[in-house]
Amino acid sequence: MQALRTLCPVTTYEVTVRRARMAQGDDGECRQIDKGRLFVKVNREIVAPFDLEVLVHEWAHAMTWDLEHARCPSHSAYWGVAYADAYRAVFNPKE
Repeated sequence: MQALRTLCPVTTYEVTVRRARMAQGDDGECRQIDKGRLFVKVNREIVAPFDLEVLVHEWAHAMTWDLEHARCPSHSAYWGVAYADAYRAVFNPKE
């Protein structure tokens, strides 16, 4: 988590991350809870290392929140680049 906050900061929003009970089939979500805050949720039933992959996926949504919601659909090229950066920060931090 610290690697994401340090190497892939979300500067426009405060991001809260929690593991929580989610509906079956839902791995995670990123949503806006008010003007300056995002909430990232990871299903607490998911085990390592997949839980980190879900966190990285949702963190990339946080990184691109304004771009994704204003200009294009979810999982755009912007999100793909953010996902790559977040993945590298968590799984290959020395690169």
